[in-house]
Amino acid sequence: MSSYVTSMVAQKYVANNTLAVSLAKPAGFTFQAGQYADVVLLLAPFHDLWGNLRTLSMVSAPFEYNLEFVMRISTTAFKRNLSTAPEGTALDLKGPAGNFHLHTEDRRPAVFIAGGVGIAPFVSILRQAEHDRAMHEFYLFHSNPRVSDAPYLEELRSHATDGLLRFHFIPTITGDGDADWYGERGRIDSNMLRRYVPLEAHPVYYIAGPSRFVSAMNSVLTALDVGEVDVQTENFGEF
Repeated sequence: MSSYVTSMVAQKYVANNTLAVSLAKPAGFTFQAGQYADVVLLLAPFHDLWGNLRTLSMVSAPFEYNLEFVMRISTTAFKRNLSTAPEGTALDLKGPAGNFHLHTEDRRPAVFIAGGVGIAPFVSILRQAEHDRAMHEFYLFHSNPRVSDAPYLEELRSHATDGLLRFHFIPTITGDGDADWYGERGRIDSNMLRRYVPLEAHPVYYIAGPSRFVSAMNSVLTALDVGEVDVQTENFGEF
């Protein structure tokens, strides 16, 4: 992968305990929506066994000016360092990499299945798709414990209502709270997918999120007799 020097531009919280980080896009850095890069902190006050490099999917679309990444805050050294880094902090960027991007056969729907911050590559793909006026039909299932844990919720609702995409947004809450929530509840399963997705149209499926989520969703698709060739996955690990 190519290596670039970049710097911190801004940070903002986009959900409970969930930080979006914007970096300056280096000259010559080009990528496809849905890809990832390695982010390396050069001067890191905190250290642990996991080191100060993380592989993160771009939330930003290729046409945007800066690079945006999102992460759940935790006690790992990398996340402590990045979440407290001031504007202008220098970082290394290695990439882009990955084949997790939208298929070209637009007659086949795209079904996105995201757990938590696994939403990142899908936001990138949808931003670019809206910019390009893509003709695909999109279905996005996004699972979070609570409404407050759901990053980019309002942006995704806007994609579903602004009429620029053929986009169906199905967020679901797995926890017991949020009494005023009128969307889906419970884990994504085969019954939920059947209620929304035209299976006879032979969609292409995309799964992104923590390891256990990706494994569980693969099992759901297997139960629906979806072949491996029609499934792409992006495993975010567990920390």
